[in-house]
Amino acid sequence: MEEPMSGPLWELMLCSEAEDGQIPIPLRCFYRNAACTNAGDALMVAIHLLMLETGYFPLGAEAKVLTMPEDWRSASAYKLHYTHPLCAGGSATLACVPMGKFIVVNGNLKINDKVNGVKKLQLSTDTYILFPEKDNDAASVYKDLRKLSRIVKDQLVYPLLATTRQVLNLPDFFGLLVLPLELKVRIFRLLDVHSLVYLSATCKELLAEIEDPLLWRFLCIRDFRVSVQRSQETDWKSLYKKKHKQKLEALHLRRMLLIPYPTSSLPFHPTPYYPGPFPSNQSYPPGIIGGRYDQRPILPIVGDPNVSLIPGVGPISGRFFPFTPHLDPSRPFSEPNPMCPGPRSLRPSRGRGPDVRRDFI
Repeated sequence: MEEPMSGPLWELMLCSEAEDGQIPIPLRCFYRNAACTNAGDALMVAIHLLMLETGYFPLGAEAKVLTMPEDWRSASAYKLHYTHPLCAGGSATLACVPMGKFIVVNGNLKINDKVNGVKKLQLSTDTYILFPEKDNDAASVYKDLRKLSRIVKDQLVYPLLATTRQVLNLPDFFGLLVLPLELKVRIFRLLDVHSLVYLSATCKELLAEIEDPLLWRFLCIRDFRVSVQRSQETDWKSLYKKKHKQKLEALHLRRMLLIPYPTSSLPFHPTPYYPGPFPSNQSYPPGIIGGRYDQRPILPIVGDPNVSLIPGVGPISGRFFPFTPHLDPSRPFSEPNPMCPGPRSLRPSRGRGPDVRRDFI
């Protein structure tokens, strides 16, 4: 204890905790002792470590610590044999076949000299392996170890272990089903209704537990503030369905009665959604931006303290230019518009003023 420790300290790290540039120490040792020659070998080394993390042991007395099992690879395939202390009497075999840039992992179960295929998983070496290593560093070979750990354990290792216990007529040892009902109800209370419905469709046991009236009573109080003072014969699940349906109908009615934004007659509209998200109901012909026939002139008024937002004096020696509407499209073109100052001599042949071209230009 008094001697100074030489070298880096060994820190416990799982593959699910690894980051880019850092890998667990056992993975580094496995990679060095395996003498990997391609990306497939490096991926199989990581899969072997993931099997060990979940409690599996290499089958055979010749297995050594931090070394790959003997005869684990051949010219055309990889084979790894394991046993688990929770599954006495059964063994698992991983038969992995490389197919180009992919490796197909077949999880087989052997019980009483009978081999049954349980799971199949396909992994891409380009997704998790960068071979060869850089600067003689094994950490540069692996990437996305967290994703690899999650996929291999969730889709291969844990289902293989659960199937082994079912075949051996052993009770479930892990997962949501083995929790006490009290803990399950606490978990159910944290979920929304859609998640509970999906969860109840997974198995009959969870369906029976989610039908608990006390759970739906809690959901009614949480989501709809239902009064607790009700009779003991209240069907809380039906009440929740009724309240949920009323809520959806109210939201639909609210969308149907949505009133469009009113259009303002001022040059500067107060609504930020000018000219509004809804089309105008007035049957105006297509207008021209600027000129006499502009439908919504929004040119600023300079100098008028009553309606102008821009202080100052008008361009013609102190004169203000108040906002005046242009030619009213709803009136016939042959009639003058009293709101517009100035002469409106319209030609009846073409129905437009003589100075239209000048105003447009």
